[in-house]
Amino acid sequence: MSTALRSRLGAALAGLLVVLGLARIAATYTVFSQTVDEPAHLAAGMEWLDLGRFTYEAKHPPLPRVLIALGPYLDGLRSHGERKIVVEGNRILEDRGTYLRNLTLARLGVLPFFLIGALAVWGWTRRLYGEAAAVAATALFTFLPPILAHSGLATTDMALAAMLPVALLMLTLWLERPTPGRSALLGAAFGLAVLSKISAVVLVPVCAVAIIACKWFLERREQGGRGGRRTLLPGGARSLAIVAVVAFVVLWAGYRFALTSHPKFFGGRVSLPLLEVLLGFYQLQEHNEQGHPAFLLGQLSQKGWWYFFPVTLAVKTPLPFLVLSVAGLMMLVRSLRARPDWRPLVPLVGAAAVLALSMTSNINNGVRHVLAVYSFLAIVAGYGAVAAWNAATSRVPARAAVAGLALWLGISTVRVRPDYLSYFNELALGRPERIVVNTDLCWGQDYFRLVDALRARGIDSAWVAYHGSLDVARHSLPGMRTLPPRERVTGWVAASARELKGVRHQGWEWIDGYTPVARVGQSIWLYYVPPDGERLAAPSSQAASK
Repeated sequence: MSTALRSRLGAALAGLLVVLGLARIAATYTVFSQTVDEPAHLAAGMEWLDLGRFTYEAKHPPLPRVLIALGPYLDGLRSHGERKIVVEGNRILEDRGTYLRNLTLARLGVLPFFLIGALAVWGWTRRLYGEAAAVAATALFTFLPPILAHSGLATTDMALAAMLPVALLMLTLWLERPTPGRSALLGAAFGLAVLSKISAVVLVPVCAVAIIACKWFLERREQGGRGGRRTLLPGGARSLAIVAVVAFVVLWAGYRFALTSHPKFFGGRVSLPLLEVLLGFYQLQEHNEQGHPAFLLGQLSQKGWWYFFPVTLAVKTPLPFLVLSVAGLMMLVRSLRARPDWRPLVPLVGAAAVLALSMTSNINNGVRHVLAVYSFLAIVAGYGAVAAWNAATSRVPARAAVAGLALWLGISTVRVRPDYLSYFNELALGRPERIVVNTDLCWGQDYFRLVDALRARGIDSAWVAYHGSLDVARHSLPGMRTLPPRERVTGWVAASARELKGVRHQGWEWIDGYTPVARVGQSIWLYYVPPDGERLAAPSSQAASK
């Protein structure tokens, strides 16, 4: 087979995998109610499009929010002028009585980031390891439940998972040859990464320092300890100036070239460009200092744990993917003995830098905060899969192992559909609520399933402890009542996992002492609490509803 034909075939296979991923993502839109953060992102993006300003909050930058709001805006929806961001987002979602249509249009705005992420994984792997590894990496990336989950929600997490690898790929190209064109591309990529998530203000430089240090060390080693210092930062002042100017322009364009002031800076007397970025980073630091309510392995904490993200990644990532990532890591380390090239190590360094930085954070709110790790590990795992397949020794066992892992991953992903958000691997032993709950299991996504379950069982009266931002008054059944905290009730009770575990708000933990009748979706449990003196078993649904 000619090189050109092999290249076209590889691109076609990668494209088919991406289309399949898009179809699986789109299939989740009408299953899940809104997650907690979705109305806020929609409201802020609509304000940018409709009113020409971005004032609700600075902690989240505009790029993904504007794309989230673009579909509803083009469909004729507009801002309502509510002061509270969630109330404003809910009003937009409920507008014209077409909630599911509006929510679907908002979620479609995240698909471009899935496409960019898949393209970055494919292109980078192809450049480093060839066609076969690129197809393998694309398959792994598009089959990952966390990637599919967050690509299907109107949130900002997939944006950084896509734009961070683009930025580091541009950095790699720039370090190889810092031409003016590559300098401009690096600046644009850095600006877009910051416009995707404000944490990129720190994340990109930390990754860049780690990559430059890796390059310097390996080049110095290859040259016998001499000459490495010369290549530490190529291009000189002119190249760096182009990077800085382009990044500044792209960032400022994202904020509509606004000049703003704020009391926290210069007493509010000076209007400056990109003050929103400084304010957003300040708000993120404040949030980090305050911490965030979190649950891990049966414990509650406001400031989290240094090992939260390693544990979460260990149980939220398909085990075949982890095995192939480790195989790729080992083979990359082995390849250094023959040729200490820094380029193949960049994805691995990027993943390590993201994880290391996250372990210093007090905001332990789900694997979504380290979603970019998967973009880098998909490259490493794709290389590991192909290298094992082509192993010179033990070829038959190696190929059998790779085929088995691929089949295992495929079955795991298909079996869990459409619940990619609440996916846990076999290490959770079917009880993920004992490990983490937060956004990895319970993010308000199963409310419509609860309504359907109550209706199917003929239950016309139920107490509900629901975690979410949905305007439940518009979507509840007549007999559904909000369960007050610390008040024991009898009858049918439905409770979200976060309420059961006392995350953020406490008072519903008493329900956890009863045996659930059913699980609704993956995040809500349905109980029957009998009156005093009655048996604990639930009556039949029809009898209970009378």
